[in-house]
Amino acid sequence: MENATKALLIAAAVLIVIIIISLGVYVVGMGNDQMQQGEQALSDLEISSFNATYENYAGSSVAGSRVNSLLKTVFNHNLTESDETRKITVDGDVSLSADAEQQVTVGTGKRYSVVCNPDKNSGLITSITITEVK
Repeated sequence: MENATKALLIAAAVLIVIIIISLGVYVVGMGNDQMQQGEQALSDLEISSFNATYENYAGSSVAGSRVNSLLKTVFNHNLTESDETRKITVDGDVSLSADAEQQVTVGTGKRYSVVCNPDKNSGLITSITITEVK
């Protein structure tokens, strides 16, 4: 009888340890889910911050001087960016490839339409279309 009591106590202790370990794994899993949600929110904030730099220049009648500022911003970004997928190309009436070696400028007395085109997968602006308004 004494051995049966000890066996039951050992079984109860093992069961309690298994329950405690299961609860620990559950809590850690919940913490990981919260961390991943936090990382995604941070990523969305980074994307909107990155895009805001270029969206400030977007419009249907943008002065040439602002377009020159945009081109300078894009050129400097492409010089410092090592990730090829984050480099920005400019096309339309004004052309600036992602690997351009010199900055392009436009006439300051003209008006331009500037459209920012985000990548469908990442949401980051990867190209900007600039056309002259006549």
